[in-house]
Order: sequence, then C-alpha cells, then structure tokens
Amino acid sequence: MSRHFLIILFSSTLCFSACQDPVTTDSCGDGFLDPGEECDSSTGGETCQSLGYYDAQGTLTCTNKCLFNTIGCGARCGDNIVDADHGEECDGGNLNGSSCQALGSTGGVLACDENCQYDLSGCTSFCGNGVVESDEVCDDGNDSLGDGCLQCQLEEGWECVGQPSVCTPVCGDGLLRDDEVCDGEVLDGNTCETRGFYEGTLACGATCVSFDESGCSGYCGDGTLDAQFGEVCDTVAPAGLPSCGELGYSGGAVGCLPDCSGEDPGACVSWTQVSAGGQHSCGVAEDGSLWCWGQNLYGQLGDGTFAYRHVPTRVTGMTAVAQVSAGKYHTCAVKTDGSAWCWGFNQHGQLGDNATHQVCNTSDDCGLSPVPVSGLGSGVASIGAGRDHSCALKTDGGVWCWGSNSQSQLGDGTTINRLTPMVVSGLGAGVVQLSVGLRHNCVVKTDGSARCWGQNFDGRLGNGTTTNSSVSVLVSGMDQQVAYVSAGGHHSCLVKTNGSAWCWGANSAGQVGDGTYDQRLTPTAVSGLSSGAAQISAGGTEGTYETTCALKTDQSAWCWGENMYGQLGIGGTADASTPSPVVGLGSGVLAISAGGSTYMPDQVAHTCALKSDGTAWCWGYNSYGNVGDGTTTHRYTPVAVQGQM
Repeated sequence: MSRHFLIILFSSTLCFSACQDPVTTDSCGDGFLDPGEECDSSTGGETCQSLGYYDAQGTLTCTNKCLFNTIGCGARCGDNIVDADHGEECDGGNLNGSSCQALGSTGGVLACDENCQYDLSGCTSFCGNGVVESDEVCDDGNDSLGDGCLQCQLEEGWECVGQPSVCTPVCGDGLLRDDEVCDGEVLDGNTCETRGFYEGTLACGATCVSFDESGCSGYCGDGTLDAQFGEVCDTVAPAGLPSCGELGYSGGAVGCLPDCSGEDPGACVSWTQVSAGGQHSCGVAEDGSLWCWGQNLYGQLGDGTFAYRHVPTRVTGMTAVAQVSAGKYHTCAVKTDGSAWCWGFNQHGQLGDNATHQVCNTSDDCGLSPVPVSGLGSGVASIGAGRDHSCALKTDGGVWCWGSNSQSQLGDGTTINRLTPMVVSGLGAGVVQLSVGLRHNCVVKTDGSARCWGQNFDGRLGNGTTTNSSVSVLVSGMDQQVAYVSAGGHHSCLVKTNGSAWCWGANSAGQVGDGTYDQRLTPTAVSGLSSGAAQISAGGTEGTYETTCALKTDQSAWCWGENMYGQLGIGGTADASTPSPVVGLGSGVLAISAGGSTYMPDQVAHTCALKSDGTAWCWGYNSYGNVGDGTTTHRYTPVAVQGQM
C-alpha cells in the first residue's frame, strides 16, 4: 500500500507543478488584437464613423498602447459636448442649459438619452406631447393658434376629445370657428338675396357648416319664370320669345342667359356666307348646310320644287358646303371637297352638266336639284353665277367658265356657248379672286392687277373703251395695287390695297359713287372712301340703275346708287350718288352682297349682309320673299333672315 501511495503522490506533484506555470501573453505591437487592446498596429477596419463619430472623413489611428486615437474624428454623441449642427439637444450630463420647466413642463428631472435627445420621461405635465396631463385641458401636439387647443387650454368656441386631442368648433354657441359658415343666429352677413335667391329668410344648418335655404324662394336657374323679379327666361326660353331663326340665325335652339335677363343665342346655328341674286338669296350655315329663299321660277332654290319661299328652305342633298353664289335664275355652290354644283335654269348650259333646256315648265326641263359641274373635278376654290353663265376659280389659280357666251363672257376668245367649263384664255394661273357679273367677269391676280372680260357697251371692263372683249383686259390706272374686285350688272368696282374704293361703267343711279350720274370708262374714286374700305359689291340688274355697297374696315356697311325699293338700307327710297351708312346694322358686318333684278324695271333689287354674330340680314325688294323675313313686304332697312324656327 505504501508503494501505491508513493506513486499517486508523485503523479499529483507533477500535475500541480504543471498547473502553476505562468501564462505568457503577446505584447502590444505584435499585430494581434489581444485582450485589453482596442487595436494593434492598425485600426482593424474601424473608422471614425463606425465608432459613432460624425466626421466620416476624420482620421482614426492606433496608439503605441494599442488604443484608438480619436482626436482626428471630431465630435460624437457621448462626448458630453452638445453638437447642435448634428441635431443634438443634449449630450450625456450636458443639458445645454435646459430643464423640464424650460420645455413646458411644470417640473421634474430632465435627462439626455443615448441619442443625445431630451428624455422628458422624468418631467411632469408636458404640454405638446399629445397626452392630457395634470392641469392640461387638452393637448393636440402643437402650439398653433386657432385650432381649438392653445398651450393645452381650450380656445373659446371649441371642444376637444381624445389623446392627442382632436378639436372641433362648438355649433350653436353663436361663435364662428374654423369651417363654420354660420352659428345659430350668426349668419356672417348672408341673406337669401346674397345667396342668389329673390326673397325669404335664411337660417343656419344643423351642423353650422352650411345654410338652411328652405326658407328662401325663387332664383335664376330654378326653371320657373319669375317675371316679377326681372326674369325674361329661366333655364330655357319660354314660348313667345324669338327663336334662333327669328333672331337671324340659320337654326338651332335658343337658350337663356346665365342671369335670366334674356335669350342666349350661343347654341344657335350661325350663317357663314350669304349671297343676294336676281330675286332670290342663298346662305351657307356653319354646319355646312345650304339654304335658299325667294323666287323659284326655274328651280333656282334647289329644293326640288318651283314653289317660292319667303324663308330659307334647305337645298336638296347639299352638305359640307363652303361657298354659294346666287345668279339670275340659277345658283352654284362649292363643297368643302372642292367639287362644284349648280341648279336652276339651264337654257344656255349655265349648269355645266353638258346639257341645255330651252323651256322650263316641269322638273324635266330644269335642274331642280343640284348637279355636279362636268370636268372640274375637285380643286374648286370659289364659284360665281351670272345672268346665264357661270365661272369657277380653281386652287391652282386658273379660271374656267361655261354657259352663254353671246357677249364673250366666257373669255375663251369666242362667242360660242359652252355646256361644260372652258379655261379662260390669257389669264393663266395666279388668280386670287374671281367675281362673276351679269354678262362680264373680273379677277384679281397675284401681281395686284385687275382684269375683266365680256360685255362692255357701258365701259364696265374699265379699259377706257366700250368694246366687248373675249379675252381678259387690264383695268386701267390701278398700278397693280388691287385687293378686291366686284363685277356687277353694268358697272364694276374694286378696293385697292390702300383701302380706297373705285368704280366704273354705267352710272344712271349714281352707282359709281363719285357724286355724279356720268358714265365712267375707267376707274373713278368713290367719294368718301379714299381709305378704310375692305370689301365692295356691285349689284347686277337688267338695266343701268344699280346699287353698290361697301364694307369698311370698322365693319360698318355703306351703300349708294339705285334705291327705289329701299335696297340701300338707308330708311327711304331716295337714290344716293355717294356712300350712305346702312341703318340699323351698326358695326360687326363681315360681308355684304348687292343683288340684282330678273326683269325690267331694273330698279328691282335687294341686298344682304352677314354679321360677326353669325346672323344674316337683308333689305330691299321683297315681292318674292327674297329678303327672307317670312313676308313679301319691301324693307327699307335691314331685317333678320328668318331661319329655322
């Protein structure tokens, strides 16, 4: 046993001897991070920013004692210095001079949290934290005036509930707050009248955010006509007020003005063009429909009948119409696709459909409905209907004519009638405006010259002679300054680029406008229109007693010449050898058209005008309804053309 004991004792001695050997540790600087070291030789990938410092560009180093050197890192939360630039309110024990009381609480201990923000948990009754505490009546989380809770106390006229407090005005306390428009008897100056009603007693609604208008009555827009309060209409025009047609429009439904003081023609269909012919007239509506009225002896109204019409009747099959010209017994029009159409009397081929009719007593003898003009195709810019011939201006600047050529009015160098269009000789291209007269025609070219051809026994061609011409001749003395030309019956007129008006030819009724009744073979200045003229229209009759009208740049209309039936529109029947203003049209006239006659006496004529509001007006001879007012009474001043009722 002693032997075994010695062995165990020896082994234990060896073990205890080994366990008591000292542990050897590496020294700072060996590049290994040992216990107690922050770094060793290098920062080990750490940066100022990773250590919580604000300066991401700062320099972090490792000291020879294996501790971080943060001198180059600047400030951080926890350095006991308040860095306001980085959003710190406090830092450690540094409260930046603040306290619970300074921050709105009644007392307590202010602290700083780990993010360098004030810790208010030790403060009591903090106003603005959204919690109603101690002596607070409300706390809506802000200190704004006028929202019901100010400095955690109720503002007058409000009630607040919840946390954070939600405040609403007290309805019924007689105080106007927030979105209240009224409160009890307080209506803030509002009455039934100020609210748009005619009478009654206004009250406040149950929630104070709207008015109770049940005690008010009558307003513009209620659909009831309150004539005692000055309403002329309400929502719609009542029976008895003029329709769109009676107001001079093509048609449509008249409405009521927003203040119920009168009719609103805004929905009426306007006229875009009007043309006065022999004893009939035609107009184009803004929807592209075409309408004619007056004499219909040869189907010139285009409605498929011979019935005379005292108000506009729609031309059969004509839609998308751009322009119309009413001649003596026939009519022509251009559609927006550039195609040309004619209808009415066709004894000389003036319809251009390669046919003629010697008599016209039935629909087989006349073109009662529009027919396309042969050979022109598309590309027609404008068209004109004369006594028994027609002409068209194409978009390429060329002019084509057809029908009677007894007076060389077709301009093809012959006197042969043509059943289809023939190009006018010598004009070439470059025509910008065409006017078709009774038996002669005139154009304006791109070079500013005016040229005419056809009948000339009274000097209407303006070249100083009375000789007919089958080719175009230059109008004398205009120095290539012509802006607009008009070929009438036995006289012609033009407007120069300087706004002066000139006329020539027959002057039996003073239609030349120079204050005399002397025939003029070359252009003569119209008295009083040395400037300011924009458009001119020479009427065309079978005799030499004719009317002329002009439109000035101020959109006023002036007429002179023959006036037996009031075609001058000056309120009487006396002729005028110088321009006189048309009565009743005022300004706003866009275009004017002087008509002619279909037989002797040649003083039988009428005139039509288009106004800027889209209404059409006519005056003068009216035995066939050619004025279009629904009567056969001659009109000495303008009356509205009666469109669709």
